[in-house]
Amino acid sequence: LERVRVLHELREEEDTSHKYIDERLNYIRSTADSLSIIGISGIGKTTAIERLLLMYPQVIKHEEYKGQPFNRTQIVWLKIDCPYDGSLSTLCKSFFKA
Repeated sequence: LERVRVLHELREEEDTSHKYIDERLNYIRSTADSLSIIGISGIGKTTAIERLLLMYPQVIKHEEYKGQPFNRTQIVWLKIDCPYDGSLSTLCKSFFKA
């Protein structure tokens, strides 16, 4: 519950000062390649992740790079739910479908 309270406070502060939050969170750094969120059903794991992802644009369309035309589309994030059957095949199909 303490973490939830802190997250709510940070969200409220974000509306008033992005710089202040950046300074407070500056010490949080990780070299991890992955993340796991584990918890009982209904506590808001999916909602929290979706709200976090929505803080970033999902797609960036690039038109220029170093003064030269550069027509590329960058996918910043892609949310894929765990496959219902736990198989790698279903995960890959979900990835390409998304």
